[in-house]
Amino acid sequence: GTSMATPVAAGAAALLREILMTGQYPFTVIHTPSAALLKAIMINSASDITTRYTGFCDGGRQDVSYGTTAQPNDFQGFGRVTLENAVPIGESTGQYETFLFDNEPLSSSSQKQYTVTIKSPPTGAATKDLRVTLTWTDPPPASGAGSILVHDLDLEIVGPSGTTVYPNGRTSPDTLNNVERIRIDPTSLTVGDTYTITVKSGVLTTATQNYALVISGNIEGDRGALGSTSSDGGGGSSGGASSDSSSSSNKKTRATIVGVFSAMFAAGAIGLGMSV
Repeated sequence: GTSMATPVAAGAAALLREILMTGQYPFTVIHTPSAALLKAIMINSASDITTRYTGFCDGGRQDVSYGTTAQPNDFQGFGRVTLENAVPIGESTGQYETFLFDNEPLSSSSQKQYTVTIKSPPTGAATKDLRVTLTWTDPPPASGAGSILVHDLDLEIVGPSGTTVYPNGRTSPDTLNNVERIRIDPTSLTVGDTYTITVKSGVLTTATQNYALVISGNIEGDRGALGSTSSDGGGGSSGGASSDSSSSSNKKTRATIVGVFSAMFAAGAIGLGMSV
């Protein structure tokens, strides 16, 4: 319940913020993340909750399956925070890539595009799904406004088939929420295929709206300003201040974080909802 979910989720956010602000990921890049980026990373990491309590005080459980197209839903939101899926450090190093884009500005009725190509997973590792999460801090609506969402940004992905994939299990753009996520199952991914990710804006009440975008999976492409050269050979340009990620202090912090991550995974399920 919320008594366990709230502190564990808060702790996860604090750890992710430390990771970014100490240059542990992206490697050699120190960045103070926006609230939108932390939110996007956590939601992007969420896994399906496959077991839930029956609702009776007997500790009984039942297996459930919502399917990847049913997210978010009333039972689990976007799912359970799974920091192994957040950023590839510790035991997850080299298993996948996470591209981070923060404070990306978008003007009225405009768009930005990002392209990623599917690559082979490491030897012996399972192929990861392609995940993309868009979040932004929306301005407050006017008192008595008919629509709570002020700035409507939209996320979509077009793959090699030319079919447009929309977020949050929808078949059209989401015009209600300031959190949008798309997951493409590994069985639908082929090495070498290219996916174009587009973020669009409607009419804005200010000059620009900043947003955060997180892309993860067995991917390669332009990492943007927060790009880095990772220890597993991932490419990309680096930006921001430089730090020595091989220092003993950083190694100790990484070890601590991996240990805390493991404890968090054992703590139970955390449902991530969506709110404007």
